[in-house]
Amino acid sequence: LNPVELARQMTILEHGLYRRIRPFECLDKGWTLKDKELRSPNVLRMVRLFNRHSQWISTLILQQPDVKLRVQTIENIISCAEALRALNNFN
Repeated sequence: LNPVELARQMTILEHGLYRRIRPFECLDKGWTLKDKELRSPNVLRMVRLFNRHSQWISTLILQQPDVKLRVQTIENIISCAEALRALNNFN
């Protein structure tokens, strides 16, 4: 995958979720309480997406059978992270 295009697509996806978060969802750490699904559903969606992306990246790296392929994968991930930063996507 092209790291810049991947960064663009991730940003589009995350921006859509981010825009849905309402200020009251961030009050009193609502995403940590028993009724978190009612208090902070959009915050939880963002957290879950972040976790999925983290798991996906870890899996991509660890699936590579040798060190050289892992290095290439990590380099691509770093390129994608740089593109994300340039897009002001800090998630």
